[in-house]
Amino acid sequence: MGIFKEQDFQGERTMNIPSESSMAAQKPFTNSLRRIFHREAVCGELTTIIDGHKVNYIKAGKKGPVLLMIHGGGRDSAGEWSKEILELAKTHQVYAPDLLGFGKSARPKVKYSIEYWTTFIEKFAEQQGLEKMHIIGKSMGGGIAINFALRNKEKVDKLVLISPYGIFDKIGSPHLHHKLFLLLKIPVYSDYLMNKVYGKREFRLWVLKLFAPNPDAITEEEIRNFDKGQGRDYWRPFITFLKSEIRYNSLKSDFTKRLKDISVPTLLVCGEHDRIVAFEHAQRAHDLIPHSKLRWIRGTGHNVEEARKMEVLSGINDFLRRKE
Repeated sequence: MGIFKEQDFQGERTMNIPSESSMAAQKPFTNSLRRIFHREAVCGELTTIIDGHKVNYIKAGKKGPVLLMIHGGGRDSAGEWSKEILELAKTHQVYAPDLLGFGKSARPKVKYSIEYWTTFIEKFAEQQGLEKMHIIGKSMGGGIAINFALRNKEKVDKLVLISPYGIFDKIGSPHLHHKLFLLLKIPVYSDYLMNKVYGKREFRLWVLKLFAPNPDAITEEEIRNFDKGQGRDYWRPFITFLKSEIRYNSLKSDFTKRLKDISVPTLLVCGEHDRIVAFEHAQRAHDLIPHSKLRWIRGTGHNVEEARKMEVLSGINDFLRRKE
């Protein structure tokens, strides 16, 4: 494990919002989103079919503007948005799909990429009849949100980008980027990664440190729950994505040169100690996007919304409510 060093860390079913009586007919939620009904919001976990593949999604809220939420990569899914969904559904109609390859959606053997998922989101939005919407994208989902906004300017009202992918040309430091390139792109290293290293505690800790604001605070439980008990196949869609993205000195999906073309009000939310989205990347994106605001959350890393959920939610709510 000497390869990892501390220096690296520098059947279609579309439905309207369900009635209270129909909630019993829907399948149960994840632990954090079990069939919830209250005055402000109705939540349902639903399924539909897109391109022949099962898609799981959460739909919540019965009034206000449409809000589409796009989760990140790794072991992320729509269910990770649970608290955010319940809060935002008080004033919005929220849609949060599990991207193909993640969560409870199907995992087809395809070439996963930002372009692939952007097309998926376009088809999902069309199927659900979403003609105008706010979009929140987190990490990899931020890159998808940027691409969607560039391709569908007339459909996006406001954009929220949380620790977004797509605004830099390397993952972390050059040293880390080149190491990932070798691990993912060179067959002998890639096979070694998935077959020999994946299950080792040191590797799991190395990956978790990339996202944690305080690497020393990572617990043994977090290390054990690295793939949520589903084995290495749980990560394969994301690894397939990384293989398609990483080039030796750059990334396939770097939208920096096109950020000036984002015409809608945009909120960037980034963590002070993020090892993936560096300060200069976020600041540059803020400078390039004409109608943008940049909100730094102190003492946090890449998973900023997990560390400071209420602070991030408050900022998002204020931004979405404001008349531009």
